[in-house]
Parts: sequence; C-alpha cells; structure tokens
Amino acid sequence: MCSSDLVANSNDPYLLTSMENVWSLEFSTTPPANYSAERQKIAGDLSRLEKIPPSSAAWLTFLIAGYKQSGAPPTRIQETEDRILKEFPRSPEALDVLADRWGKDHPQPAAEASPADWQKYMREAIPHYKQMMAQFPGAYYYQSSVLLYSSQLEEVPDDEIAREADAYLRTMDLHNGESANSRRFVAEIFLDRRHGGPSQAFPEFHLAQRAFTLLGAARILVDSP
Repeated sequence: MCSSDLVANSNDPYLLTSMENVWSLEFSTTPPANYSAERQKIAGDLSRLEKIPPSSAAWLTFLIAGYKQSGAPPTRIQETEDRILKEFPRSPEALDVLADRWGKDHPQPAAEASPADWQKYMREAIPHYKQMMAQFPGAYYYQSSVLLYSSQLEEVPDDEIAREADAYLRTMDLHNGESANSRRFVAEIFLDRRHGGPSQAFPEFHLAQRAFTLLGAARILVDSP
C-alpha cells in the first residue's frame, strides 16, 4: 500500500502519523528528477490529513513535518506552529516551538565573541528561561542555565547566586533525586565566581565555604550504598 492509499483508507491518527516515515522512505527510493512529483503527492496527502481535527499537538507537529517534505512555504509552517501555541499552549511541542523561535532570534555567540556579547546574550536568556520554566513544568532543566548564566553576570550579587543555586538543587533533587553531580556543579560555580565578593545582605555568607560543604555532601552521596 502506497502513502496515498493509506491516507485514503484510514482515520487512525496513530497509524496516519507513521506517514512521516513512509514519505521519507518514498523519497529515498525516488530519483532526484522525480522529487517535484513526490512533493506534489505529499501535498495531496496533506490536503486530506489537515481536514482531520487535531486531537493533540503531536498531530500538528506531524503535519509540519509533512509540510517541510512537501516544500510548503514557511508561512504554512509558521501558521501551524501558531496553532500549537494557541490550542496546546502547555504541550511539549509548544515548548519546542518557543525554544526554536527564541534560538533563531537570539543565536548564541561564537566561542571567540567578546565578553560584552556574551553578557548581553546571558542577560536576555535568563528571563526567557525563567518564563519557560513557569509555563512548562517539564522544562526544569533550564534551571542549570539560569544558575550558570547568573553567576557570570557582574551585576548579580552573591546572595542572588546562592538563591538560584538553592532553587537548582531543590529542582534537581525533586526530579532526579539527590545527586553528587548536581552538588559538584554548584560547587564549581561557587568556586569559579570571582567578581561578586561576600554578600552584603548576609555578611557571614561566603560562596567558597558553601562550595566545600557541597563537595563534602557529594562525597557522602558517592560513598553511600
């Protein structure tokens, strides 16, 4: 059964989403001279598929994959991404759309970029990552970047770094369990920090002291049976 037959004879979303693999397979066995006809055939399949009411963001993501293979204009892809954001705003697929768009609008500086370029990028990234975590509970992994980038900004005081570190450890412990790696990560950030100095809000606080405490906790976790 070819792809068009499957599209015409099935209403099973799970089965139909396998069309993405079928299209790829058909492309791999089609001579380049016939690619245009293959794209037109995929566009014909999509004309029926897009009439099926989406039950999930995964379905719309499947259509996007088809649009890309059919050579559809970027506006069609963007419109479908907008539907994901509107109809399924807290889905993993919406997270992917927002992350991809932000990344295109804010490319990470090259390794040889100036410190000023990196500082600008990190200042813009931190509020974006916090917004993503607030909207998508599954995006907790951004917490590590929030902590790392905050520690690299000259204007961020040590006590704020400490709060971000506590938030990171709570988040990692909640999702992954207590880990020596997460404590080593925070300790390294504390020890690498050079410009913050002691916290004015908490005179007794010192990041280096906390770093050694965390390294001790990491050793205990490693040695625990």
